[in-house]
Amino acid sequence: RATVRPCTLCSWRRRLRSRGGRLRLHDLRNDPDDVPPLSEEPITKPGDLWILGDHRVGCGDGRDTGFLQRVIGHGARVDAAFLDPPYNVRIGGHAVAAGSHREFAMASGEMSEAEFRTFLADTLGAMRQPAQCWLTDMDGVLVREEHALPGAVDFLQRLVERDRRFLVLTNNSIFTPRDLAARLARSGLKVPEDAIWTSALATSTFLADQLPHGSAYVIGEAGLTTALHEVGYTLTDREPDFVILGETRTYSFEAITKAIQLISQGARFIATNPDVTGPSAQGPLPATGSVAALITTATGRHPYFVGKPNPMMFRSALNRIAAHSESTVMVGDRMDTDIVAGIEAGLDTILVLSGSTTPAEIEQYPYRPGRVLESIADAIELV
Repeated sequence: RATVRPCTLCSWRRRLRSRGGRLRLHDLRNDPDDVPPLSEEPITKPGDLWILGDHRVGCGDGRDTGFLQRVIGHGARVDAAFLDPPYNVRIGGHAVAAGSHREFAMASGEMSEAEFRTFLADTLGAMRQPAQCWLTDMDGVLVREEHALPGAVDFLQRLVERDRRFLVLTNNSIFTPRDLAARLARSGLKVPEDAIWTSALATSTFLADQLPHGSAYVIGEAGLTTALHEVGYTLTDREPDFVILGETRTYSFEAITKAIQLISQGARFIATNPDVTGPSAQGPLPATGSVAALITTATGRHPYFVGKPNPMMFRSALNRIAAHSESTVMVGDRMDTDIVAGIEAGLDTILVLSGSTTPAEIEQYPYRPGRVLESIADAIELV
């Protein structure tokens, strides 16, 4: 345990400059003479707190001293903390170095505030523990137009080599996992069918929890109808509990009319995903979201969308592989579905730029992914 000698922030600045002016993290266990100022002053004012130690990072309000205990645990070792405004604290008898990011940057004499933020972000990223479980989108991350993207094969192989639990996610409800596994295999990607999680599977899981062995009128294809059969649902057009809308290659006007009538008669309206268009060789095709809007206009009833960006899909995926949100990463190519749903589900997130999002578009959103990478190839070293 380090013996900490109180000193002033100004004297620490002088000491840091005398040591060459380089900003670095201080190990309070092994170098007690090289310690930022500490005091017994309690944390009583607001601030964003980063805790580095035991490979854990916390961020919270400086007014909440209990936050420290919850994040690192009573008596846990702490290497350093950064707090704005500058206050100091002890936890479990162990010293915590604290100071505002402005003071640290000024003390270094070599880093601007922006440079310090980058330094801290890089340090936090390096200290993260490897994720135990991975969720990854399919189109735009692993494949594009049925061709494997660079790094996809090696990424999947690394997951298997490191014995990481993973699922490949897709909002596509047309195909069964077996169909999709075969399509990926033709692209050179080996993904077991039990490692594929579709919006159809998420929808059937949700309905089985809501109303076991219920009945449904379904607009969709084999991926959706098979998933519903497997959870014990009966498909019928007579007084169904639910009308379930999924994706299909050819939407029937007769089927849509029947859905409108059943919903008007009291059936509950569920849709697999809100995507308004889907890709094709000829250009965009109307998808589930577009047809759902038509039915809503006719009935005044809005569907419950189960697929992305509903975090429900991620929660069901986590349950499928017995994963915990704190040790799981979501990799996607869309800010408005993959990333926002991952954030709302409490996952670490990675945005890859190999799909539909450009760097400039990221700035349009009020939230940020945990990391931004060029492609899935850059995520291999993180597994």
